Amino acid sequence: MPTAAYTRRTTWHPDPESLCDGHLVHTRNPIPRAWEQAPAEATTHLLTDYTPAQQAAALAYHEAGHAIVWDLCGVTVDRIALGEVEGLAASTSPREDEYPLESVLVGLAAGYVAEARFLAEAGLYTPERAWATERHAATDQRHADRLCREHLGHPLRYGDGDGVSDWEQASKSADLMVSVRWGNLVRLAEELIWSWEEGDHVMPARVISQFTDTLG
Repeated sequence: MPTAAYTRRTTWHPDPESLCDGHLVHTRNPIPRAWEQAPAEATTHLLTDYTPAQQAAALAYHEAGHAIVWDLCGVTVDRIALGEVEGLAASTSPREDEYPLESVLVGLAAGYVAEARFLAEAGLYTPERAWATERHAATDQRHADRLCREHLGHPLRYGDGDGVSDWEQASKSADLMVSVRWGNLVRLAEELIWSWEEGDHVMPARVISQFTDTLG
């Protein structure tokens, strides 16, 4: 596994003026020069520059990462959806209120971890894409921050908090779990891609379970 290609050893830091519904987004990668020089109306997709097939694969691996790691943490996932079903590019829906906060946060962090590993193994990694991939996970960070504020009374931490509410620790745990279940994750991602191509945009729990039951 080309770990060095997708795991950066820098610290998490806020991207200036980078907000996701009021949450200041953090990344471990420097802001690319191409983004700093981009027009105001540009989106981070300018930096990924994927083909439609590559974009679908990146989404699939991201959502499969959530689902596989939540399963490993014992968190039930109800479905994985693509497109306008949830108002996002894609989404994975766990029953988060029924489980420990730490398990929910690790699953949230797993989306970026899985997508970043996909980039490396598919030969698609560039520093620009690595940064954009972290930015695309901004909704995961925002959600984690909201949960920390609701349950712990303080915001999400980035390398300077306890193990429960620290995004850096959650990401490290997710990285280990993604490695353990990478075979399952790949198979689930491939099934998601096939389903989306066939026009089936929602994968229910009974189908997801076929890819999480056996350690791979």
